[in-house]
Amino acid sequence: MKWLDWLTRPVQKLFNLLSFRRKFSLIGFLLFIPVIVLSSLMVNDSLEKSHQVEQKHEAAQYWPELRGLLEHIAMHRGMTGSEAQKREFSSEINRSVQAINRHFSALDDLQSKLGESYLLPESLLLELRRNWQSLSGSTDTFHQHTELLEKVQNALKLLGKNSQQLLENDLPSLFLARLSVEELPQLVEQGGRLRGLGAQWLSGKESPELQQDVTILSYVLENQVSDFVDVVASLSEEVNDQGLLMQAKAAEQQLRLFSETASNKLMERNMSASDFFREGTAATGALFAFYDSVIPAYHSRLEQRLTKLDTVIWTNAALIVGVLLLQLLLFTSLYLGIYRAVSANIKMAKQLANGDLNSLSSTEGHDELSRITHYLNSVAIETSYSVDAIRKSSDGMDRLGNGNYQAIKELAERARAQASQMQSAAAAVEQMTSAISEVSESTQKAATEADNTLISAKNGQQVVHTMVTAIQRLEQEVSESQRVIKTLSEDSQSISKILLTINDIADQTNLLALNAAIEAARAGESGRGFAVVADEVRQLAQRVQASTGEIQGVIGRLETNTNNAVQTMERNKTLAGENVEQANRAASSLSDIVENVGVINDLNIQIASATEEQSAVTINIQENINSLSESARIVDERSQEALESSAQLTTLGGEIKSLGDRYYIEKDVIERRLSEQDVLIEWSPKLDVGIEEINRQHQRLIYIANELYRLKLRDGDQHALQRLVDSLINYTATHFNYEELLMERNGYPDLENHKLKHRDLVQDVMRFKHRVDDHEDVIDELLDFVKAWLMNHIMKSDMAYKGHLNSKGIH
Repeated sequence: MKWLDWLTRPVQKLFNLLSFRRKFSLIGFLLFIPVIVLSSLMVNDSLEKSHQVEQKHEAAQYWPELRGLLEHIAMHRGMTGSEAQKREFSSEINRSVQAINRHFSALDDLQSKLGESYLLPESLLLELRRNWQSLSGSTDTFHQHTELLEKVQNALKLLGKNSQQLLENDLPSLFLARLSVEELPQLVEQGGRLRGLGAQWLSGKESPELQQDVTILSYVLENQVSDFVDVVASLSEEVNDQGLLMQAKAAEQQLRLFSETASNKLMERNMSASDFFREGTAATGALFAFYDSVIPAYHSRLEQRLTKLDTVIWTNAALIVGVLLLQLLLFTSLYLGIYRAVSANIKMAKQLANGDLNSLSSTEGHDELSRITHYLNSVAIETSYSVDAIRKSSDGMDRLGNGNYQAIKELAERARAQASQMQSAAAAVEQMTSAISEVSESTQKAATEADNTLISAKNGQQVVHTMVTAIQRLEQEVSESQRVIKTLSEDSQSISKILLTINDIADQTNLLALNAAIEAARAGESGRGFAVVADEVRQLAQRVQASTGEIQGVIGRLETNTNNAVQTMERNKTLAGENVEQANRAASSLSDIVENVGVINDLNIQIASATEEQSAVTINIQENINSLSESARIVDERSQEALESSAQLTTLGGEIKSLGDRYYIEKDVIERRLSEQDVLIEWSPKLDVGIEEINRQHQRLIYIANELYRLKLRDGDQHALQRLVDSLINYTATHFNYEELLMERNGYPDLENHKLKHRDLVQDVMRFKHRVDDHEDVIDELLDFVKAWLMNHIMKSDMAYKGHLNSKGIH
């Protein structure tokens, strides 16, 4: 087929560019033109055959006149061979001459009637006439007669050649034409020559050439008689004309008799010339009589053929017109039928492309286009079933997807919170472990410090006793210092009084120095020395006064400090007393501390031991919490992945639903088609196992089984069967997995036995798959198995878990 595809590829490309109407127009043109041409050729062939037969018929019209020339010229030759014969046959010679002239006149009339004809040229007839007219002045008349007769025979042969009389397909016509054109003229000529030369030989003419000619002619005539007998025998097989056959037999007998006479009596000259001439005339007469029967037989045969050809022509014309009209009708009907079917299929395909699954095309025929329509309807029906199933599945997937998404989202949030809590717990445990380690170390340090504290407390107790004694002595020293300071304060006050006196003295000295200076000034030069002394005294008084002021300031500060010291000493004395009391209480407390530190030391030892154990347990807890934290992290990651997958699943469910929504199918149309479809198994309430999801899955399995059944009703395509078996295996495995998971989760007691049945059923279906893959015809057996399997498995095995699962709240 590859070479055929390669050969027709250009035409295919051309047709792919044309519309359906133009394709049919081109095909119609290419078909009808050759038919019309062939029909024209066939009609022309019939017309040509009719024309050829008419030409043969026209040529045969020359035969009687040329036959007459043969007869009478030969008779004239025989009767004019000698002077004696001329005298003896003078009247017959005159009649022959008249007959020959009539035949020439008839030929002229026939030539005029037929017009300028290529069958027998006018020049040949003129030549024949001139040759005949020249016979009267010739001495060798026999030879001239013979030449003229040969020309007449050649005229007959020329007629046969130009009219194709000797190329007949019709054997009877061929034999009759051969007789008329070749055989009979030659026989007549040979018989006439033998008759004439024999008569001359018998009349006493002596000539070696004549004797030789007579002998040769006798021999040739004998052979031609044999050929004539063969032709007559063949003619008798083809022509059912008893009169013609009787004429042929009569001519054969006369020829045999004349031939025997020529062979037996001519050379011995034991008969008269006139008798031999009459016997030859009788033989040629019989031949001419047979010739006269052949010509009308040939005309009759031609007329029959012309009539038959006319009938054939009209029949062919009517048949051609009828066939053309029938072809036109059939072609138009075919075109309209194909056009309507293709238009309906295009409309159907357009509706399918637009998602409209409601309408179906009507299928009235049983041809390929009807099958295409049927399959398009099947596509629409099966697609509507699939779309309905997809919508139901997508609705369920949408519900389950949304619920699953919310559940996984909540699980993811809880997993994330749990992971966060585990991380916090791990950090807290880690901190607790660190704190416990620190507590352990601190406890150890505390134990050590407690020991040190105990020692320090005992030392402190001694120090406190020593401090109490020292404080008591300090209190005594403070009292003594207070007394001394008070004495110092009193002395400071006395000094202040003295300083006041010194200050007064300095003031007075200053005043006196001032007065002395005034007086020295009054004394002038004499008092200058006294003025200097007075000035020095005044300066001294001022320095004393300044020093006294400074001392008084120091004494003032001393008094202030002394007063402060006295106050401080009083407070210190009070505090020393308080310290003595507190030191006594501290001594008592230190005694208690020494005792409590001993108890704490024991507790620290116990705490250190317990802390070590707690640290080991805490490390183990930390490792477990770290492991749980890692698991929580992985769960969180998987939850996020599951959340994304659930979101994608929800999106895919929405996409599937949108794909289903692309198709328009009314609910009542689906219900009607489902009620009208051919089914292997019909869902009924008795197949209800009480669990909605499993019922839905069982209905899907029944739908696949019914698809197998519809496939068988269509054509049982092997590839489609393989796909359906694969679909059955895949969905069966999915259904069994769901069933087994549901039963295992709800603790069905007969789970293992149910699983074993599932495995056996899957293996049985797999065996059928292998047989289908090996192209075995197993569809009927497969349908019986699927029907028995589904009915028995649902009614028996699946009904067994109905009560158990329903009791677990599974519905």
